[in-house]
Amino acid sequence: MSQKVEAAASAPAEDLPEVQVLVNEQGREVYDQLTPRERALVPHLAKSVEEHMAILECGRSQAYLHAARLKQTLQTLLDGDDHRDDIMLEVCRLCVVSP
Repeated sequence: MSQKVEAAASAPAEDLPEVQVLVNEQGREVYDQLTPRERALVPHLAKSVEEHMAILECGRSQAYLHAARLKQTLQTLLDGDDHRDDIMLEVCRLCVVSP
């Protein structure tokens, strides 16, 4: 394998402009499919249900249900994508920049 091919294969996504464009486009597609409530919750998915309750202004059961459904939606939309983590970061960035 040539050094050029090896470098391209091992480069992170941000070092490959064509991959970054793809990640940005796919991130926007996922973002566009989310509701305003889901967009508000995306950057906080790793937080506690209490924080979800405060963000969504609802009770514990509803906050848990919204978070679980959002996680399932994201998993379905990103399932099998090689750049899943990068796309999720882009979705999160979009949700913070323009909720």
